[in-house]
Amino acid sequence: MKKILFFAGLCVLNYAQLVLQRHFGLRLQAGLSEGSAYFWLLMAVFTLLILAMKPFVIGGYLWAWDRIELGPGEIIQGIKENMRVFGSVLMWGIFFIVPGFIRYVMLYWSLWLVFLDIEYKSGNKDLLQAAVQLFRERPLLTLGYLVLFDVLLVLLIEAFFGIDSHRETVFWDMAWNAFATSFVGLIYLILAERIVRRFLNLPSNLSRV
Repeated sequence: MKKILFFAGLCVLNYAQLVLQRHFGLRLQAGLSEGSAYFWLLMAVFTLLILAMKPFVIGGYLWAWDRIELGPGEIIQGIKENMRVFGSVLMWGIFFIVPGFIRYVMLYWSLWLVFLDIEYKSGNKDLLQAAVQLFRERPLLTLGYLVLFDVLLVLLIEAFFGIDSHRETVFWDMAWNAFATSFVGLIYLILAERIVRRFLNLPSNLSRV
């Protein structure tokens, strides 16, 4: 039952994100016309919402599949660490895009370590260093995973379930897009958990951490 609720919630979350992106685009245009302060306020709010969403998704998946006991503390910690990762990527890419992208790839598995790494939870490991170590041990796997799920499948979803705001069926276009994104996202979560578990030498039977 929890798995069904999680997938339904993921669909709703992705649909809400599409609505927000559409509304945000319109408000962003208004912000540009009304002044730079309004524009940057909208950018800050949207960025914070995106940063908060990923810890909810990963934590919710692990809870629904009975991997962890999930509480407000774990979600808050995930959001804090995700903001830390974002800050690190931003500092690397503040002048040039390529260093920022490299840093993003190196920290790709960071949020999974927040929820699954027992040493991190006990305070014996720094998250960013642990994420970099995971990348260095599996660089090709990380790059392949990123290209597949963050680029190719996103492009395929847009190609088959693209949204045309001028069509009368925009509601259903967004609904199908959200469903497809959620289905691909679920596959991403299942495979990513197995990759991180192997790195951490956690039980292969996917027992609770």
